[in-house]
Amino acid sequence: VYPTYTYANHNCICNTHTRKHKDLRLDLIAQVDIPKGETIWTRYTTPQIGNFQRVADIQKTWHFVCGCARCNDPTEFGTMMSGLICGPECKGVLLPIKSNILGSPWSCRKCPRKLGALAVNKIVKQVLDEIGDKRHSSDQQLLDLIDKFSGEVLHPNHYLLIGIKEILLQRMFWNINNVTIYSNLPDEKKIYFLELRTKLFREIVQVLTLVDSPGAPWKEKLTKIENEEAEKKSLIKLEN
Repeated sequence: VYPTYTYANHNCICNTHTRKHKDLRLDLIAQVDIPKGETIWTRYTTPQIGNFQRVADIQKTWHFVCGCARCNDPTEFGTMMSGLICGPECKGVLLPIKSNILGSPWSCRKCPRKLGALAVNKIVKQVLDEIGDKRHSSDQQLLDLIDKFSGEVLHPNHYLLIGIKEILLQRMFWNINNVTIYSNLPDEKKIYFLELRTKLFREIVQVLTLVDSPGAPWKEKLTKIENEEAEKKSLIKLEN
């Protein structure tokens, strides 16, 4: 229990982040300059989760309606992170009419089609079930799953697609950072992992920089990964 930290209220676009220590101390760190008298905000969820899930999680777990700019914007600052593709005949994006109201009907931004909450839930559940079934499949099968849903069922920036990319990224980081595994990989596999890691992380950063809090270090992390890719590929060339 952190009695002081609990005074910080939630905002999906917060101005702090937390750091936990091994001795269980918790630091609340400003990630932008906070003027005197301005509210110090934390957040209870992660920015990778789209409005569709995040709004429900907040209301069901913490029992309040978040009124932040992101929760009130069905487009999530133009990213369409919860958007569904309308259908085969129309490639418009379906979004909730009221994004911070559970059960809101959805409407297409291109045609007159509307969809009820139950129908939306069914589509999302079908996608989640398939992701769950293939979570431990090969890298290529997960990439194929992204291609299957992206632009056909889900908007390319959809948070569920980001989730698949994060599964792949965890594998890439494991293969690259584990010295024993990485040193025994053939050169073409090393390059494949390095390039795929950078590509996936770049795609995620392009979305999260638009919806995350000011001061979040996504671009700095991407630069670090890009630099590491270049350094390791240079070493591979030198060794050959």
